[in-house]
Amino acid sequence: TVTRTLPAQIGINSNWTSVAAGGSHTIAIKTDGTLWAWGLNSVGQLGYHNSLYNSTLPIKVGTLNNWKQISTSGNQSLAIKEDGTLWAWGYNNSGELGIGSYQSSFIPVQVGTLNSWKKVVAGSSHTITLKNDGTLWSWGGNTGGSLGINSTVISVSTPTQVGTQNNWKDIYADWDVSFAIKTDNTLWSWGQDGNLLHPQSRIPLQPSNYTWKKISLSSYRRGLGIKMDGTLWYWGSGFGVLNIATTTITPDVYGLKQIGTDNDWQDISQGTSHIMALKSNGT
Repeated sequence: TVTRTLPAQIGINSNWTSVAAGGSHTIAIKTDGTLWAWGLNSVGQLGYHNSLYNSTLPIKVGTLNNWKQISTSGNQSLAIKEDGTLWAWGYNNSGELGIGSYQSSFIPVQVGTLNSWKKVVAGSSHTITLKNDGTLWSWGGNTGGSLGINSTVISVSTPTQVGTQNNWKDIYADWDVSFAIKTDNTLWSWGQDGNLLHPQSRIPLQPSNYTWKKISLSSYRRGLGIKMDGTLWYWGSGFGVLNIATTTITPDVYGLKQIGTDNDWQDISQGTSHIMALKSNGT
């Protein structure tokens, strides 16, 4: 439980394929399809042994080996199996697990009975999902309209379709805002204020005509994105974010602002007050 200022290897295994970090816990999938978890387990977010014991080492979640995609936020965890079924566990006060109740679960519980789920992402109290047919679904807390279902309802505990379109490609969520990219690479957002990109909305809005490769969201109302041309952009709160050219803290940005002029950005990620990005040359 000692804080680290340098990278430290977790165990000696070299067969990890994906990892997702929550508020104080982590879940990961190995190449053999098994699911593992470690960290805080105050509300069952680790999903093992139907208990609330914390773990400082990776613990196997169940015995199955068909896990495919994972996502986690503050205190909940979600995962899709190879068979297309969706499972959730942990905190559920706003219905973010999507299991038809507001009761937390210490072990993975299936979300409905469908086997057509493609991707799931967890916000702080809401969940956004994609199906194989390109439709978009959400559930959980609806603060600021973060579910995108054109309703003022406080929360929803079962999957609810967002609009009727079936051309959604990728999804993102954080706190009370949601973003999605369509198959034409246009970016859409809804919720509290689009991380200062647009006013509050209960339905998806297209804030710009640009086309996007991927984005990353921060709980401090900040968005980061790579356009299809490889350029890097950000919008929203500049709290604690250093401008590369001046090394000074930037103010809030209403609308899009480019970071530098390079056009070889490949991947991005951000924490509450810092940003990291990967270029196509591996730096």
